[in-house]
Amino acid sequence: MENQIKKLRKDRGISQQECADAIGISVRTLQRYEKGETENLTIFVQIADYLKVDISKLLC
Repeated sequence: MENQIKKLRKDRGISQQECADAIGISVRTLQRYEKGETENLTIFVQIADYLKVDISKLLC
């Protein structure tokens, strides 16, 4: 699944480590989400909340 996590995170100047720590996942897990290798809706909701965007913005 294509997503916008990496772009939105970088646009806000947030490192992978900072984002992963805030959500409570490992950096490797965040990398998998950014690459579209993992599709757990619960984590997508947490990422959207952290980045302060609607989940539809992540899942383009």
